[in-house]
Amino acid sequence: MNQPSYNKVFAKTEKAVTQFFEQHGKKNLTYHNLQHTTYVVHKTLEIAAHYPVTDEQLMVLYVAAWFHDTGYLLTDPKKHELKSAEVLKNMAVELGLTHAHVEEITRCILATRYPRKPVGLLEEIICDADTFNLGTKDFWDTNKRIFREVFADRKEKLSKLMFDQETIRFMEVHQYYTAYCRQFLKQGKAQNKKQLQTTLLLKPVK
Repeated sequence: MNQPSYNKVFAKTEKAVTQFFEQHGKKNLTYHNLQHTTYVVHKTLEIAAHYPVTDEQLMVLYVAAWFHDTGYLLTDPKKHELKSAEVLKNMAVELGLTHAHVEEITRCILATRYPRKPVGLLEEIICDADTFNLGTKDFWDTNKRIFREVFADRKEKLSKLMFDQETIRFMEVHQYYTAYCRQFLKQGKAQNKKQLQTTLLLKPVK
């Protein structure tokens, strides 16, 4: 049995998901958009490069990274991972994916659900790529964009103070799973959290 051309899968996936975002994009998705998706794709490849993954495993990770947030375009944020897996399945034949590949990619997509409990290296890599920004200088820009998105989505009022408090709580329970991310991002995440906490202490009480 001939293996599919993974280069073709790579190219088809990028084109298909990019077009999907262009067709179904929402202005209120200031964070979970094509920019975030491409960021996660790049970080997935960066992390994977430090581990002995096969070409087939790299393809699984690549496709999972591209599709992991497509569900945001079609459904409630709380259900987006399941919808993302559905979008993947609907495009599987077009992309030249086998049933076994779809199952493995789906597991990677669903691993990004909270509370996260990734099983195996591939799921750990996709989870770490999805929250890579927490340990970098990108955090400050992404935090603002997430706030605008959540503010637009919530029916009840949400202040920036409340949001930042939620962000700190999230950072406290969050963890990186791969040794690569723990080594290079743990300190940066701790610094970002401390700086955010300091910012809250300096804000005037209303």
